[in-house]
Amino acid sequence: MYLTIDIGNTNTKFFLFSHEKLIEKGNFQNEKGIKAIQHVCNSNQIDAIIYSNVSNGKQNGLKRIFRNYIVYEVNNNLKLPFKNEYKTALSLGSDRISLVCSAINKYPNKDVLIIDLGTCITYDFISSAKIYRGGAITPGFMMRYRSLNHYTSELPMLEFNVPEDYNGNSTFESIHSGIYYGIIDEIQGRIDFHKKKFKHLKVILTGGDSNKLSNRLKSGIFADSNFIGEGLLYLLKFNL
Repeated sequence: MYLTIDIGNTNTKFFLFSHEKLIEKGNFQNEKGIKAIQHVCNSNQIDAIIYSNVSNGKQNGLKRIFRNYIVYEVNNNLKLPFKNEYKTALSLGSDRISLVCSAINKYPNKDVLIIDLGTCITYDFISSAKIYRGGAITPGFMMRYRSLNHYTSELPMLEFNVPEDYNGNSTFESIHSGIYYGIIDEIQGRIDFHKKKFKHLKVILTGGDSNKLSNRLKSGIFADSNFIGEGLLYLLKFNL
């Protein structure tokens, strides 16, 4: 069995595979993730582990678990299945590397735009020739809510809510509309830009907040909550 782990800024996700088949997965706040991973390791015969980590938090607990296993950390020292044309290649996040690997695995010889909605929203483009062309990073839902509250004196801190209308008729509704439809417009603009250049573009929507938007964007977008886990598995096998 293979265990793939994605440690994000807020949550830790794990995916347990038997060969290519996903048999278990979990999503926990980072402080609870170590205990969950320990339980998975104790309950299964794990052949190898791969993990992506973009959190600044110390992961000493994971290192203790990993001592007894074959473990790969996603970084630029691994053998990668694509050419990286990012100017600052060493700064490319391990989560973005994993997503690109998943695109190559699931959509070989295709132009793919990956949109990952988490703490941040990331956009990554991989060409049909397996050349990584870069992308973009913007604030996610909660980061936008917190920024409006933090950098102003009167705007309240709100929890996510789908607005009733495109034009908000109160301060609360205006904030909800600005964030919700602002993200939709941003995403659709990025998709339209790439589709003008790449006629047969595949668009993948993933990440913890992708469920907020999967039914509100134009058709032709594939929502996949397991995308990063499958990319990690592909990268693990590519390096074994």
